[in-house]
Amino acid sequence: MLASKWVRWPDPDDDDSAELFPCLGYAPVIIDCHDEQGGWQELQSALMLEKKGTIGYGLSSGSGISVMPDGKVKAMGGTVYQYVRRANKVEPMDNLPVAEE
Repeated sequence: MLASKWVRWPDPDDDDSAELFPCLGYAPVIIDCHDEQGGWQELQSALMLEKKGTIGYGLSSGSGISVMPDGKVKAMGGTVYQYVRRANKVEPMDNLPVAEE
């Protein structure tokens, strides 16, 4: 919840009720955690509510990210998946490279 926004469904039986809500906003990113098995569906739903070109990050178990003051994002400790919002879909990108320590 340290990121900028996340997705919720006011009506859990209606996928069209998805909406973004503000989080603490310490990091200006959209992330999801530990959903390797689920295929990052909530992350993709959040990105579909964002503007074209928005990137979201899926943090696998044991990983994290570091967000630099200039907005660059570095993977820490494990695999970080990246997805991007295109015109009418969300597509996977190359995984974020793990930062050298």
